[in-house]
Amino acid sequence: MPERAHAQAVELTNRLAKLVEESEPAQAAVAADLGWSRSHLSNVLRYRQPLKVSELFALCDRLGIGPTDLISQKVAPARQATASFQGELEEFIQAAARAGYNEEILRRIMDLVTQLGRKDAR
Repeated sequence: MPERAHAQAVELTNRLAKLVEESEPAQAAVAADLGWSRSHLSNVLRYRQPLKVSELFALCDRLGIGPTDLISQKVAPARQATASFQGELEEFIQAAARAGYNEEILRRIMDLVTQLGRKDAR
C-alpha cells in the first residue's frame, strides 16, 4: 500500500476509535450491537486487522454518522449539534413533565427524534 494511502487509512481508523471511545454505551456494547467480538472491534480500531467496507458502513451506522463524515471530518460539529439538540430536548421534556405531561411518552418522542437525527447525518 502506498505510504500516503496507509497514513490516511490509519487516520480514518483513529477517528473511528475516538468515536467509539466517546460513544455510549461502551466498546463492548458497540461490538455486541454489531455482532462482533470485542477483540475484533479492538483489533480493527488499533489497525491490527483490516476493516472491511461492509464493517465500516455498519460501524458508522451504529455510531450515527455517515462514512463520508469520517473522511470530511464533519463528525465533531455534527456531534456537537446533536448534543446541543439533545440537551434542548431534555429541557423540553423536563418542562413538559413539570406541566403535567406524561414523561414516558415525551422520552419516547425524544428517542424517535434522536433516531431521525442519526439517519439525517448519513
